[in-house]
Amino acid sequence: MLATPVIRDLQLHRHGLELVRPDPTYVYLSPDGTSLAIWRDPRKTPEEIRRFSPPDATTYLEYARMLDAFYGISAPLMLMHPTRPDARD
Repeated sequence: MLATPVIRDLQLHRHGLELVRPDPTYVYLSPDGTSLAIWRDPRKTPEEIRRFSPPDATTYLEYARMLDAFYGISAPLMLMHPTRPDARD
């Protein structure tokens, strides 16, 4: 989880913070009564997608791997202190 250093540094658990990790992580409820769930287990999500778009269900795992790779690269950068715009090398 991205915010873990902040949570740890501020000792938020000592103030009652409890993290909830829902599964599914996202659910889209459509006005027509259908729904689409995104699960923590990426192997479950394609079955949800398949009801709407079989081709997208087939490529979802590749997309999920790409997102994981992006997160692995970007998460450490998001935790860094920003450089001042007027800073020079």
